[in-house]
Order: sequence, then C-alpha cells, then structure tokens
Amino acid sequence: MKTNKYFALSDIHGRDISIQAFEDKGFDIKNRNHYIVLVGDYFDRNPLNLKVLRFIEKYRKRLNSRFITLIGNHDEFVFKFIDHIEKNVMVGESLTHDEENLDRWLRNGGDQTIRQLFGPYKGRYTQTKAKNLARLKSFYAELKGFYETQDYIFTHAAINEERVYDAWDREFPHIGLDTHKTVIIGHSSHTYLDKELFDFYEYGGGIVAQSKAKTKCPILDIDNGHGNNIVVFEEKII
Repeated sequence: MKTNKYFALSDIHGRDISIQAFEDKGFDIKNRNHYIVLVGDYFDRNPLNLKVLRFIEKYRKRLNSRFITLIGNHDEFVFKFIDHIEKNVMVGESLTHDEENLDRWLRNGGDQTIRQLFGPYKGRYTQTKAKNLARLKSFYAELKGFYETQDYIFTHAAINEERVYDAWDREFPHIGLDTHKTVIIGHSSHTYLDKELFDFYEYGGGIVAQSKAKTKCPILDIDNGHGNNIVVFEEKII
C-alpha cells in the first residue's frame, strides 16, 4: 500500500527557510510520495523575503506537482499591488498605487517586502521594476486557494463545501466543514489563540492547535507564529 507524506509549513513571513529543515523532518527529495505544502503568507514582517521567493522558485522547478503553494491573506496584498500597477502605470511613468491596499499592506509589515521584491514604491516605474513585477506575477500565478487529497484539505484560513476559500476568515476553526477529511490551516498564530478554547499538542513532528468546540471535521492549525513549524501528514492511498 502506498503512503503519501505531506510536509506542511505555514506563515513563513519573510523568515529563514531551507530544504534542510524539511529533510530534518524526513523529507526525501527523490521520493515521489513526498510532498511539500506551503500554506500561505510567505512575505512581510521579517527581512528574508527575497530568500523565501528564491526558495519557492527553485523548488517549484525541481519538484513540480510535489511542491504546492497556497495563497494567504498577505499574498493578496501582492496580487492587488501587481494588478493596480499593470492596469494603471506604464514604464517611465510615475508610480501610482491603490492607496487603501498599499496602506494596509504597509501596516502589516509590507515595506521590506516591496523594497526587496519590487523596489522603492515611489518615483518612476523603471524597466527593472517591471521585471521584478513580472517575477512577482509568476510567483502569484502558481498560488492555489486550497489543495485537496484523499484524506486532507490544506488551505490558509477557511473553505466551504463548494470549495470556495477565504484567506482572512478566523471563525472557521470553531465551525468546520461538512467532510470526513482533516482540514489543515495556518493564518491564526498559536501565540494569539485562547488556551481555554484550543488544545495544543504534538502531531507529525510539529505542534498543532485544535478548537475545543465540536466541529464538523478535524481542523488543525499549524501556524506557531515563528514560521518554522513543519508538520508531517501521512496518507495511505487505497
């Protein structure tokens, strides 16, 4: 019987990342049944955003369908930034921005991200910035709202029966989804979860949080607030 292993990590937020960290949890890059699933929120708040982007680009090419990247709420800031510039600014013109999106992004730690991955967000839209924007667009184009397997559904924050995802919702861990599958999320850091409402325990080599409320399906939150909580989920394929 074949066993798939999913090495899941959420909310990196511009922190250090390496393939060694996954290998330390048992990931074998040559094993076709080993997958890496990144559960959104790659950038902002910390200084290694470019390293995170390079890691994702490298292993997308090397692992192909065995390297899954999901969209988080912070990644939506990136998309809106790209969308506004593409629709409103030509190379050589002065940069303009969707001020509401930009202000919100900056308040959530986006300044380093923009400067590292795009360039100064003031001044003119240069050829270099256009190339950087195209690179970000390629990054964004590969993000998925969720990833579903025989036994699991991975998504950043919430999903419903119609498989419509919401990268911002924080009520989902107390409600759940009508399915027999286990749902894996990030988004809500363990640091801020109420210990009277959640259980925290070791699972798959990492730590997960699970609401004490009775939900329709098991929901495991793997965002430990430090961007290094790799959790391994096993699945025996029937």
